[in-house]
This record gives sequence, C-alpha cells and structure tokens, in this order.
Amino acid sequence: MDEYIPLGVRQGAINPEVLHEGVPSWLSQSLKEWLEGALMVQDYRTGSMTLDAEKLRAIERVCRLNLDWQKDKFSARSHLQRMADREEYHDIFLWAIDYLCAKGSPYASRDELEQILKEGGSAWRVSTMGVPHLERRVPEAVSEAAEQVMAHSGEAGKLLADAWRELYGISPDPSEAYRHAVRAIEAAAHESVIPDDPKATLGTMIKAMRDKPEKWVVTTEGTHPVETIIDMMETVWTGHTDRHGEKGGVKDLVDGAADLAVQLAVALVGLFVGGAVQRSA
Repeated sequence: MDEYIPLGVRQGAINPEVLHEGVPSWLSQSLKEWLEGALMVQDYRTGSMTLDAEKLRAIERVCRLNLDWQKDKFSARSHLQRMADREEYHDIFLWAIDYLCAKGSPYASRDELEQILKEGGSAWRVSTMGVPHLERRVPEAVSEAAEQVMAHSGEAGKLLADAWRELYGISPDPSEAYRHAVRAIEAAAHESVIPDDPKATLGTMIKAMRDKPEKWVVTTEGTHPVETIIDMMETVWTGHTDRHGEKGGVKDLVDGAADLAVQLAVALVGLFVGGAVQRSA
C-alpha cells in the first residue's frame, strides 16, 4: 500500500525535510496529552487511573525546576504542560518528555511519542538504544545503519551508543561524544591491530599501521590496501583537540568535529568488528 503524503507536502507548501526545534505550536497539544498519559498510574485500591505525584516530583528533581503545587499534583501537572506553550521553557518541557520516555508507561507508548514527533517534523526522535531517550533526528538510513553497528559490536557498540547519545541526546556534550567515539574505535580495532597491548591507544594503533601497512588488508568486495582506513582513524585522532591540556588551556573542538568523529567511528567499528579489516596472510 502506498504511503499517504499530506496535501501540503504534495502542493509544495510544507517541506518535510525541514526539522523544527523546540515545541512548535502544532505539536504542543499532542505532546501535552502524551505527557499527561505518561504521568498516569493505576490506583490499586480502586482500579482506576490516577495522576502519579511521585513522577512529577522526580521530574522536578531531574529537571531542576519548581512546579506549582498550590492545588496539589493537578496544578503541578498543569504547570508543566503550560511550559510547552512558552518558548523559553521548551527545553525544560522536552527534558520532562525525555525523562518520561526513559521511564515508560502503559498509558503513553514510546511508539506513539515517535509518531507524534515524526508527523510534526520535530528535530527530535525516540531512540530505544540502551535506555530509551530523545535524540536528534538524523536521516533515517543513517540512524538505522548506526543502530545496527551498535547492536552487534559488543563493548565497542556500547561505547559507540554512548557517543551517539552524548552527541544527539537532549543535553549534548560534544567533548564526551568525541571521547566515547575514540574509545569505541580502540575497542573495535584492538584485536586486529595490537592484540598483545591492552593499553594501546588509537594513536599507537595508527602508528603501527602507518609503519607497516602491508600487514593489514581491507576485504570488502576483494582485497584493498589499508591506507584509507588509517586516514579515517587519523582524522578522528588528530581532530580530538581537547583530549589534553596545552599552554594557555585546553584547545576546544572545532565546530562539527564531534559529528564527524562519531560518524567515522560508526564506519570504523563496523569494519573492524565485521572482519573487513584483517591482518594479511
């Protein structure tokens, strides 16, 4: 069955490739209703649904905010929902959505949340890698390929998932994302490059491969020299400018450096763990 394409998209009035930050007006009510469902819990004394005050208090603690409890838990919930309508509070409202996404609820599914976000062209999506959370929406093919690598790469995959979450999560930290990306490559490449040195760094591995590149081959669709792989590894290593202090302080990462490092890490982890980079016979 063909996928429905909205009339506005067909007429060219709506560009589905444009992603929207914060809580756009057309998403506000849907997200408020999803949040309300996620805050419900079953009262085992009566069997009916009731508002979970403890979840609201947990959101206060995690998001560092003060809700309005003048009329008990109901005014606190309303206060939180109203944040979706004021741009200056959009980040906090999304933090609350992120928290509830992680905790889960029988009355507000993550699939429903993802549908709301996707249909509304939100810059955010639901990720279920590790603890479910909100993350930056990237092209679907890219995120699916990355998730496949993360899911099938053992310890390197876990480190890669950490890097992805730090980069695209609700509270991004490019420096931490870069650090985890480097560690993911090290974990993936260790066995193929320097298996006898458990403390080998990415820099050590690059040097070993640069000194004797003939010891490795890339076996994707035939046999190829390994220099391209080394160049990818070196791009990540040399771009990690904030890993050490220097005279005058730490050198900040260049804008976009963490994005490139994480994307290269996805490719490198997939190649090493998948056996595409091997020692030559």
